[in-house]
Amino acid sequence: MSLQPFTLKKPHNIIAYTQTKETQINQDCLLAKNQFKPYSRCEFCDLKTINCLGMQYNLLTAIISLLLFSFLFLQDPILIRINILTILGMLFWLGYKINTNTDELAYTNAQNSKLTETLQEYNTSLEEKVNLRTDELRYLASHDPLTGLYNRYEFEKQLNDKTISVQNSTRTHVLCYLDLDQFKIVNDSSGHAAGDQLLCNISKLILQLTKKEDILARIGGDEFALLLGDCSLESAVRVVERIRKKIEAYR
Repeated sequence: MSLQPFTLKKPHNIIAYTQTKETQINQDCLLAKNQFKPYSRCEFCDLKTINCLGMQYNLLTAIISLLLFSFLFLQDPILIRINILTILGMLFWLGYKINTNTDELAYTNAQNSKLTETLQEYNTSLEEKVNLRTDELRYLASHDPLTGLYNRYEFEKQLNDKTISVQNSTRTHVLCYLDLDQFKIVNDSSGHAAGDQLLCNISKLILQLTKKEDILARIGGDEFALLLGDCSLESAVRVVERIRKKIEAYR
């Protein structure tokens, strides 16, 4: 049994939508239908050509340029005045549209910034939850849910590591097997809740009598395995006998 951390992937439907959005043609835009896209945003635009501010600005700029160029040929003072007034009106309208568009862009940018912050907060929160859940799953995969000790799977892994560590060395580890006698009587007479509490208390008792580097696991219903690291057989016998007496005296 193995656990892998969660990973967040971009949903396929979002990718498909993006690809479709990028390749679609705006049927309302005469320019787009003729494969003329002067702006990068044209890929995502649904406006008609007459409503495109960029084209409006370009057209207005071209008209103003022509009116300014016409001064070279105008002689009538009235036409010159009309031309000047027309240019001023167009410049005023152009400035107004630019300011309006700038305000809209600023508002959109503010909204996008808020959305980005919200998404970042959500992403951070989601990552924290995923990491927390991953840690919980890793813990449950290697620990007994009742006593909090290592489970059989993790103990076998630790035992294998210890076995490898003693190869070609003089180190000695001792494996001990502990089985609670007549544990079934407790379950039958007092109920499983009392039996579970007894297992938890016995686990704490054994941990108090072992070193921090020793490995204790619950490998069955009332069965425990204890791996004493860097311990001689004589010392292990003394430790296990001390544990046996403590359990025997436990009430």
